[in-house]
Amino acid sequence: MKSLIIGNDKVKTHSKSLISLIREIVPKPLMGAEIGVFRAENSQHILEAFPGCTLVLVDLWKEWFAGEEYYDYHRRMGRLLQTEWDDVMQEVLVR
Repeated sequence: MKSLIIGNDKVKTHSKSLISLIREIVPKPLMGAEIGVFRAENSQHILEAFPGCTLVLVDLWKEWFAGEEYYDYHRRMGRLLQTEWDDVMQEVLVR
């Protein structure tokens, strides 16, 4: 993966907490999975913190419609059009 500069402090703080938790459980993980990666910012931080770790990224990257729980709950991510989700998925895949 190429280097990624994350400008969102909320993502950085969450990533640091997640990495600390992983280190407590498995100091040098060889494999893991992240479910619901969106743009894979946390995934990037995890891979940088644990060189050699294989991380499986899982996300539907699909358009949700009004009335569906995900659409109604997530004001930002749940409201993307399928073409936008396709762009997000491609962005993650090229890293």
